[in-house]
Amino acid sequence: MHVRRRWMILVVGVILIGAINPPAASGQTRSQIIGTIKDSSGGVLPGVTLTLTSPNMVGGAQTAVTSADGTYRFSNLPPGVYTVEAALQGFQTIKRTGLQVAASTTVTVDLAVAVGSMTETVTVTGATPVVDVKTAASTMKVDETFLQNLPFGNRTTRPQEIFAMAPGITTTRTAHGGFRDANNMMVDGVPSAIVGNIQSSSLNYSWMQEVQVVSLGANAEYGEFTGTVSNMIMKSGSNIFSGLFDYFTTRESWVAKNFGSLSPALQAKFASTQKVLSRWEATFQGGGPIVKDKLFFFAGADVYRNEYVNMGALPGPDGNPVAANEHWKRYLGKVNWSPATAVRIEGFIERDADDINPTATSMTSSVSNTSWIPKTLYNTRLTWTINDKTLYEARIGGLRTEQDFLPPARRTPSMVRTPTRTR
Repeated sequence: MHVRRRWMILVVGVILIGAINPPAASGQTRSQIIGTIKDSSGGVLPGVTLTLTSPNMVGGAQTAVTSADGTYRFSNLPPGVYTVEAALQGFQTIKRTGLQVAASTTVTVDLAVAVGSMTETVTVTGATPVVDVKTAASTMKVDETFLQNLPFGNRTTRPQEIFAMAPGITTTRTAHGGFRDANNMMVDGVPSAIVGNIQSSSLNYSWMQEVQVVSLGANAEYGEFTGTVSNMIMKSGSNIFSGLFDYFTTRESWVAKNFGSLSPALQAKFASTQKVLSRWEATFQGGGPIVKDKLFFFAGADVYRNEYVNMGALPGPDGNPVAANEHWKRYLGKVNWSPATAVRIEGFIERDADDINPTATSMTSSVSNTSWIPKTLYNTRLTWTINDKTLYEARIGGLRTEQDFLPPARRTPSMVRTPTRTR
């Protein structure tokens, strides 16, 4: 079968699936660069050829031609760093480099070209415009550099702790004095929380390209909320191979004690019942091209182990306090594909497997249990840029979560397993 016929069949299939089974309201994560090209006297220039390049852009370089009023538009762009080059016979070629484009943002880049030879290239560098003049939404964005330098204790920090950096939002998932259910938590534009935002997928934030919090003035596609929308934009592969290994640990000897003012007897008691036995986390990730300009991949794995003894922990059969255990495993896979110049297909799947045994203390023995909470988050999206003013998108995604609550082994055998499954 001819290559073009194969991808056209795929496009039609995704469009039909999207029409038959439309997804819940989703947030926009794509961006655009727009602007006007003028000559040195301020007159607009139609017919200017612009070329847009970026190692993050699947599908290779894009081209556009200015219209009669001198304007141009590059749409359906992933977050990344871009270069715009403008060329017209009889004028110098001008290149604007280092354009940092965030998710769901319109960046306005106006250029002025001077009379001269096309072989003469003028390179312009400068700060990227930070104000999106095409939206009235109140949006806070946390970029990758800021995320990597946050003083969190480990990479398993829950997303709401990052979202709480936005004005009016708390770590209990409330915003602007409203109810927790009034907010929406997303990953790459797909809802990632259910049951009043209690169950949510907790991505390792080393995998995040950016975090955005949208509140007042949000566009219609963000629907299903009256508070804020918090959207985590995951990293993607590019034409450059890259990877990361990250490891942290905490040892008992590194932990300060806060009971030095107590009597020796009490100090001895607390010292024997509050310990870090094993606390570490290892993160692996990597991405790059499978086919240059056409097919990118990004993958990651995260393993977290935390074993400790709480103060007041109940004794086990051997008479020693029973340790609490938290074992978290997370896996992520993502691909970006451009089967044709105007068509982009991307998809990811993320799996959490949290095994938590909090271990009852003397004050919580009646409610202690062991939790196994696997979660699977997935999304597939097709975008077709019909022209510079029309974009079609079809998306299929969702979150599947399960909960198994088991009584600790030392509790009465009359208690039985009570599984709960939500989809």
